[in-house]
Amino acid sequence: MQTCKNPKCQKETSNAKFCSKSCAAQVTNRESPKRSVEGSCASCDAPVASARKYCSSCRSTERRSLPSKSIHEVLYGGGHKSNRYGYVRWHAKKICKDRPQSCVRCGYEKHVEVCHIKGIKDFDPSTPLVEVNAPENLLLLCPNCHWEHDHP
Repeated sequence: MQTCKNPKCQKETSNAKFCSKSCAAQVTNRESPKRSVEGSCASCDAPVASARKYCSSCRSTERRSLPSKSIHEVLYGGGHKSNRYGYVRWHAKKICKDRPQSCVRCGYEKHVEVCHIKGIKDFDPSTPLVEVNAPENLLLLCPNCHWEHDHP
């Protein structure tokens, strides 16, 4: 019998190296991790994972300052084009989270979406996000009613 090569384990094993897959994975992950911290935060230079632009503290600060930004800054200020309206939708959902989660037209409760009464594209680019996502400009609609609202 031999002992497991994992320094934290040291169990007796008939296997030449490790007593289990778990012990083997622990040693492998410690010796050669898959990802390393490669980037730095855009505002404070703290180390961040390569896929991120901001560290966790700066990211929360960035989201808190989001409502004061203009639509143009939010839509074209960074991020990937495919999720250009992601921050606008995220902020709208945040505002509507305390409302009753049912369609205001038909009463459907299983799935509702946040709908802008006046569309985002209809606002001037210098309009602040707070005005675009004002509670009086937002409705909770089921997918069918939302489609009917957007396609008269």
